[in-house]
Amino acid sequence: MKQFCRWCDKDFISQSKHQIYCSLECRQAATKEKVIERAQKQKLKRRMNKKRFCTTCNIEISIYNEHSTCNNCYDKKKINKFLKDMRYLFDYEKE
Repeated sequence: MKQFCRWCDKDFISQSKHQIYCSLECRQAATKEKVIERAQKQKLKRRMNKKRFCTTCNIEISIYNEHSTCNNCYDKKKINKFLKDMRYLFDYEKE
């Protein structure tokens, strides 16, 4: 029976009527993505009805925020890291 792969949308001839992926690689990739999605949903469920606070400035943060810091503090951390990387570049040029 001719079908479309649910992962890569290629035509393939299925070996059984329940086959939905064209190859082992497509099936493994789809399974990995499903596992990651389930883990993220479970993480979100654990955060429900709990107050979360930024580790830096103690402002209440959303349950949907993946980080333990608020967006302002997280952006500051990224900027500081970038500046440190740039400092190494300029120190290298002095030598």
